[in-house]
Amino acid sequence: MQLNPRFNKRGDFILVGGVILAAALILFSVFYFNGLKPVGSDINFELKIEKGEGLKEIAAALSQARIIRSITVFKLYAIFTGKAQHFKAGVYQLNGRLSVTEITNLLVKGVNQEVYVTIPEGLTLKEIDQVLSSANIISKGSLVNFDFKNSGLAKTYSCLKGIDSLEGFLYPDTYRFKISSSVEETAKKFFDNFQNKVWPLVSQNDNWYQILILASILEKEVPAFDDRQLVAGILNKRVKVGMPIQADATILYAKCQGDFYSCSQRGLSKGDLKLDSPYNTYLNLGLPPTPIANPGQTAIEAVLNPQASNYWFYLSSPKTKETIFSKTLEEQNKNHQKYL
Repeated sequence: MQLNPRFNKRGDFILVGGVILAAALILFSVFYFNGLKPVGSDINFELKIEKGEGLKEIAAALSQARIIRSITVFKLYAIFTGKAQHFKAGVYQLNGRLSVTEITNLLVKGVNQEVYVTIPEGLTLKEIDQVLSSANIISKGSLVNFDFKNSGLAKTYSCLKGIDSLEGFLYPDTYRFKISSSVEETAKKFFDNFQNKVWPLVSQNDNWYQILILASILEKEVPAFDDRQLVAGILNKRVKVGMPIQADATILYAKCQGDFYSCSQRGLSKGDLKLDSPYNTYLNLGLPPTPIANPGQTAIEAVLNPQASNYWFYLSSPKTKETIFSKTLEEQNKNHQKYL
């Protein structure tokens, strides 16, 4: 019996195709399973996953750090196992001895890292944002740009009603934060502390927000508690009689755009005294529109307990940090020449 030549050709084609397919599957399997293995190096890498960050960016970071053998294998494994959809934000300590399976399991499990952060008295909103973002608690700029009025927190905390800025409400203290917290979770910790420690002190006063503003000025300009009480009395007198309070720190706040520590020009020139800003307390009467920092308890208590005196002026010695008081403008000018 003679076989049909066409059948032979078709059979040969199927046979060859099957061999090629089998070879391709073998090669792919070798490539795939080899790609799952650890790189085997002692490379250590800190992987930070932001909320909403995608598989593409994560795989690229791991590959660039030489923590995985293949971006393709990592992505295929994460997708086909269903793990890619469950990666959690956080900061992970990885190394080249981990397999793709171990890495993805870690990213799915997530990290429950918590850190303690101390916020010193007198830091501004921008500066606190930098402290928290440097500690991997929030993304940079998220606290500065936090729309707290539309977050629901403004309804929860009576102290925030009618307030346009968070400056002054981030009470200096030691806090425990989770790595990669949401900005709302972070802000809530500050507001809880403010409402517990500051609100009972100031809420009985109709001018409580002015108390907070004045305390922030004292925090930036006067170190000693007794001197703060005297300066609080001086500034209250000036406001009462319609005299500019002339606080240098308020101009610096405007000049440095709310960031004293990163400001390259923290000194004041005569030209700065003409700065067109509501925070220029040389040109504008009364207190600035918001606090210029986040004051601690002693600054707030100094405002609540001002000390009456015959002084109308004060300045701070750059060398000793001592506050020098004057009763007259002539005396102030002499002290200015002597100390500044």
